[in-house]
Amino acid sequence: MRIKDRSVFLSGPMSDDPESYHVDDFALAHNKVKRLGARDVYNPAISYLTYGSHPHTYWMRECIMNLLNGCNHYKYDVVVQLPGWEKSLGATLEYQVAQACGIPCIELDDCE
Repeated sequence: MRIKDRSVFLSGPMSDDPESYHVDDFALAHNKVKRLGARDVYNPAISYLTYGSHPHTYWMRECIMNLLNGCNHYKYDVVVQLPGWEKSLGATLEYQVAQACGIPCIELDDCE
């Protein structure tokens, strides 16, 4: 799927690795979708680095609110899923919410 000029919500595992929270994986994904022309990107790792450690429930509320409400006046056009998303309780919930709301979901490797 082409993501040029789309508003992208990044989704993937974080809490399964409390050492890194997959921050580097999210940074690589963020850079990739921006290179491909994404207009706006929600990256939960940036929020984590900015606001620090909170319980998983806090971050799930934040992510679901962002997914549904958008950011910077943009509603998200697509959820881009990082590898391993299907093993993450949070990322699978984001997938289910996106599907229920008509937001397409694609894997990072399928972005063009």
